Amino acid sequence: MIVWEYETTQGDTWDKLALDIYGSEKLAYIVLEANPAYMEMLYLPAGLKLIIPPTPKGKTNQPRPPWEDS
Repeated sequence: MIVWEYETTQGDTWDKLALDIYGSEKLAYIVLEANPAYMEMLYLPAGLKLIIPPTPKGKTNQPRPPWEDS
């Protein structure tokens, strides 16, 4: 399993990262689950080092990010 690190830029969001990395904003949960310390942030500040795991096969319909529940 290949896991890599990503350093955020000002204004990054979970769904934008998922779209750029995995090709679908619906896979934002993958990055969220790998970085629980930042889970409550909607907009990510520059300079955070996030863990980016590979896309699990067959998983695309998962729980929504916390900010979408309000």
